[in-house]
Amino acid sequence: MDRFIGSMLWERVSDVSFQRELAEARGFCGPHVTVVLAADRREMGGTLGTAILEGTVLAARLRELEEARRHRGRTRAKRLAEARVHPRCPVCVQRGIAVADAVAGLLETTDDPAWADALGRAELCLDHLVLLMTEGSGSPGWLAIEDRQLGRLHELRDRLTRFVHHSSHDRRHLLSGEEESATGQAARALGGDT
Repeated sequence: MDRFIGSMLWERVSDVSFQRELAEARGFCGPHVTVVLAADRREMGGTLGTAILEGTVLAARLRELEEARRHRGRTRAKRLAEARVHPRCPVCVQRGIAVADAVAGLLETTDDPAWADALGRAELCLDHLVLLMTEGSGSPGWLAIEDRQLGRLHELRDRLTRFVHHSSHDRRHLLSGEEESATGQAARALGGDT
């Protein structure tokens, strides 16, 4: 993603066709607006690239609002509903492509015992596990990995339950390090790479 954001800021920022595509996509999602700004500050020491892209997006979004403002009734409501649709963030789109490629590549390795073992032990987030389960459903090699991953999540849930139980003041002495680490592991499993 860093390379993609870098190419946007330093190679494509003045490309009129890219600006048009960005305007049609309606810009970046909330998290990636701040990531792009931070990357511009970090890599270039300024925010000129971000300003150009933000100006392009803001002009497009303002056109939507001005169009809605010219109407009343159902047409206004329709235009405002369209303006509320989340942007097709190019960074999210690129990340989706990268994840799909990674999933396909990982599933090609499931018949190799070493890779299958590594995938079975990996701390996959729930979103990526669902993708792998969806794409790997027909693969016999994947089913054994899936069983291990689901077992890992069951074990994590059990450690969370024990953590909660042992967290009361009269049972804190029973709290293990594995139970204390469960909260962070569960956050990574549930939160993914966001």
